[in-house]
Amino acid sequence: MRKKERKIIDSISEIPKFKSEDEERAWWADHDFSEKFYNELEDTTNQLDKILPLPKRRASKKVAYG
Repeated sequence: MRKKERKIIDSISEIPKFKSEDEERAWWADHDFSEKFYNELEDTTNQLDKILPLPKRRASKKVAYG
């Protein structure tokens, strides 16, 4: 039995809107991400600190033990 060749996607825009989980599962069964996709994703995640605000630090309360 010959293995089906996987289709490679380069961009998140190539991922369609799915009507059901079964449709999505079938689509992903023969699609995969390219190296270009991973590189662009990595570039985006490395810049998250510029996009999202840092969480505010909460003042810690000292607890007395005794």
